[in-house]
Amino acid sequence: MTFIYLFIIICTFICYTTQFTFQKTSIPSCSLSENYDPHKRPHVAVISHDSAISTFAQNPEQGARDAAAVLDIELEWNQHFINSVSKMKADIYDAVDKGVDGIIVTIPNAEIVEAIEYAMSKNIPVLVFNAGRIHAQKLGLTRVLQNNQQTGQFIARELHRRGYGRPLVVQISSFDDTTFDGRYIGISQVLGFTPQLLAATDYNNTKQSVAQVTAHLKENQDFDSIISLGGSVGIDIVSSAALDVLSQNESRRLAVAFFDTGSTDNMTALFQQHRDVFGVSQMPYYQAALPVFLMYLRILTGFDVFHNQTIETGPILVTNETLATVLENEQSTLIPLKIKDANIGVILPNAQGDTYSSAFMAGIKDLARKLNWNVWNAIEVKEKRKKIFT
Repeated sequence: MTFIYLFIIICTFICYTTQFTFQKTSIPSCSLSENYDPHKRPHVAVISHDSAISTFAQNPEQGARDAAAVLDIELEWNQHFINSVSKMKADIYDAVDKGVDGIIVTIPNAEIVEAIEYAMSKNIPVLVFNAGRIHAQKLGLTRVLQNNQQTGQFIARELHRRGYGRPLVVQISSFDDTTFDGRYIGISQVLGFTPQLLAATDYNNTKQSVAQVTAHLKENQDFDSIISLGGSVGIDIVSSAALDVLSQNESRRLAVAFFDTGSTDNMTALFQQHRDVFGVSQMPYYQAALPVFLMYLRILTGFDVFHNQTIETGPILVTNETLATVLENEQSTLIPLKIKDANIGVILPNAQGDTYSSAFMAGIKDLARKLNWNVWNAIEVKEKRKKIFT
């Protein structure tokens, strides 16, 4: 008998399966600026010209203050009329000499540049918002704003798309010309000619200006559209004039376009009653809030996140369908402050070992702490498991 011995060879292989465990993060000291004092509230000065605020029906200052509340920053806001440039300059010098940790500023014209250079020479972090793109670029500063010339082009292209091309352009003469000039140039570039510009004066009683614009539209039937270059007063005037003209001549074809959508008078009614009405928003609430977050990161880490870059907050097209949402967003809070507890899942390679990732987590961790949120690192754990093949 031949015995066949069957040898059962048991081969054991070691396999690895990846599992995750979770643990809280910590702020690595290598990511912190040597000038950062965790026991002191950062003090940031915001210095702006008047139309950075008065252009909008909702005060964008609230955006900055909401951000400061979240980050526990001491925020000081100084607002100036365009003809008080000397006071703006003096406030920048004073803020530097008082030892503020950072300055957020608008640059309505070249006269402010000297004071900003003084702040930079003293190693004070500076961010620009709302106005001053070209000056900020020359200074190498981060700016949070919209490109007014490109926004003018955007408005003109939208008019063309809707079949209009002969606009009357209305400017409020009491606001800074540099902002309006860029918008006007952009419109002209797309149209291929320089449209007529009507300067309306803010008399603190818009009835006279409304009558002026209404009469001009009635006397010049060649205008197939009207553009407000900006300012909540300008929007009020153009809205009221357009409603008057269209109510008296229902057959007239007239498009209406707005830079910005902050208005207290007639704009909403115009949107509701007429199809060819639109505007652009530069998201003023967020335009004021975002620099506060960026400045906090600069103070915390010493790193300029968007060095010499433009963070554009517009243009956002506003139509009959989107008006309500845009207006709500422009006057709502940045973060629901009543929500005090939340959990966030973060996926970041090598969050503990890699220097960059550790610094990245530092910002997440610090903001989460201020919001009373929990951030957990998902740590890979390779677990040995035996598998037997027979």
